[in-house]
Amino acid sequence: MAAGTGTASPVSGPGVVRDPEASQSKKRPGREGGEGARRSDAMAGGGGSSDGSGRAAGRRASRSGGRARRGRQEPGLGGATERGAGEARLEEAVNRWVLKFYFHEALRAFRGSRYGDFRQIRDIMQALLVRPLGKEHTVSRLLRVMQCLSRIEEGENLDCSFDMEAELTPLESAINVLEMIKTEFTLTEAVVESSRKLVKEAAVIICIKNKEFEKASKILKKHMSKDPTTQKLRNDLLNIIREKNLAHPVIQNFSYETFQQKMLRFLESHLDDAEPYLLTVGLGPLPITMMWP
Repeated sequence: MAAGTGTASPVSGPGVVRDPEASQSKKRPGREGGEGARRSDAMAGGGGSSDGSGRAAGRRASRSGGRARRGRQEPGLGGATERGAGEARLEEAVNRWVLKFYFHEALRAFRGSRYGDFRQIRDIMQALLVRPLGKEHTVSRLLRVMQCLSRIEEGENLDCSFDMEAELTPLESAINVLEMIKTEFTLTEAVVESSRKLVKEAAVIICIKNKEFEKASKILKKHMSKDPTTQKLRNDLLNIIREKNLAHPVIQNFSYETFQQKMLRFLESHLDDAEPYLLTVGLGPLPITMMWP
């Protein structure tokens, strides 16, 4: 999902779309940002192209080379190659600081049910991923969590798809991302089981609420047919689908907002709760150099 010249993507695997053209988006009425039928963003699983950083690196190299040819060298900075490498490392570090800050803000927005803010912050993070980030374990984790939350946030929009090859609803895609989180965060089945059930149940109920009964039936048979602990719920949902009964208590009592917040709490419980560096600096004493315009 992250991109950088000469660096491996910190998140890979099924559901990660590296080519921005692999996932197209059409606007959903009443939603800001590029919401729609196909998401083309990092939180949809998309990685960034390295073209931007490559061009920037090329320009830096060209300028540095020009200065070297003219015999210009600033004291204490070393040659052009050393200076370019230092700038690259600095940019990677700053990009990570900014990404972590916005991730922190995205969680705050989601927690406060400010989903419009969440989408805007997600898009800012997506734009940042075309720049080099370097390799860092915590970055891959936060991006995977953003993938999952983005799918959950879009879960009620059945016109939205995060998967180019498979026609999955956002919540079906969230089930797949949850499996990746289980593997990459080394979580046990017992830890993930209850949250996975929540997503499966929500995936079926949202289809029923949208009168997509055939789709609801397919999801039910695919994801809930083999689990003996969900047999009662499965039978209830089968009857609801068969009767097209939107007035059933299982449907009427379902709260998508409650579901979203439960999933957020689950994901947050497996993250480092340390404040991001930029927030720590911003809330601390203002450096003397920043007090004056």
